[in-house]
Amino acid sequence: MTLRGSPFSLTLGTLVRAKIRAINGQGSGPFSQVNAAGGLIETEPAAVTGLTHDTSSSTVNSNRITWPDLIGNTYTGRSPITGYEIDQADNFANPVWSTLATVAPGVGAYLATGLTGGTTYIYRVRAQNLHGDGPYSSLLSALTAQAPDKPTAPTTSQVATGVRVSWTAPNYNFLAILEFEITIADSAGLFAKYTLLCDGASEAAKTDLACVVPMASLTSAPLSLSVGALVKFKVRARNARGWSLTSDANTSGVLAQSVPVRMGAPFTDAAQTGETQVYVEWTALSSPSDTGGSAVTSYHVRWDAGAGIGSW
Repeated sequence: MTLRGSPFSLTLGTLVRAKIRAINGQGSGPFSQVNAAGGLIETEPAAVTGLTHDTSSSTVNSNRITWPDLIGNTYTGRSPITGYEIDQADNFANPVWSTLATVAPGVGAYLATGLTGGTTYIYRVRAQNLHGDGPYSSLLSALTAQAPDKPTAPTTSQVATGVRVSWTAPNYNFLAILEFEITIADSAGLFAKYTLLCDGASEAAKTDLACVVPMASLTSAPLSLSVGALVKFKVRARNARGWSLTSDANTSGVLAQSVPVRMGAPFTDAAQTGETQVYVEWTALSSPSDTGGSAVTSYHVRWDAGAGIGSW
């Protein structure tokens, strides 16, 4: 029999009132007055609420569970909380529970370790005080996963008039990769994202693990790479748990190129020029700064056919 049970059925916070009388061989004396102060009814704690999975502090082998402390007489049962019990199971449909630990009030978190990656675990928490255990919290499911691993440095190759940057998808850590982010170094060596040049969130980039950046975009503003400069890229990946670390930049690969410089005016060889031919000569471009860093494959000669410079 308890004061909170039948037949008393006193509720939380109710003053426990009593009166007393003395008895001797002659009989019973009168009852005392009822106490106006004293002990109040206490009970077990209320259920813990707000159980959450701290994904930012969890990994493929651990889950961090958090909850707010019970505060106030309504929730503590008017008796100080002595601890919180954390239980875990790995089958939501038919859970077999095991108690992981009991932590002190004020901690509000527990890190479950030694878990299997890609597994959904189930958690429940209950508070304890002098009078016993409170009811369990609602169940919380938590998948062991984390952000993708750091990708390896991307690679580059030259295609037509552009640079193809390729990368390898890193270990996704049990959650699918949602997008990539590719950054390009400018002439000052600062890396930034240029979505119009290489959008790692596009379906094409996610499928091909590559994109092609026009060479002209690399040597013009805002990148403004000099001819002969190494074209550098970095990459990172994101899944539902967040972004991976950014890869290192490539240390080799395609060098920045441009169109050839404007050539000097050609000249004619009078000794080989006659009524039926004009022998035209020019100085070939040879240095990388003149050729744009790309070997000259041909020269295009135009003439006015004697009609003047207005017609070519």
